[in-house]
Amino acid sequence: MARVYVSLDIETTGLNPDRDEILEIGA
Repeated sequence: MARVYVSLDIETTGLNPDRDEILEIGA
């Protein structure tokens, strides 16, 4: 059985999840 791996690369405007926004998501 083959294994599937998913890697996410998320670029944000900062490190505060309440204030900052996600700019780009790569998979």
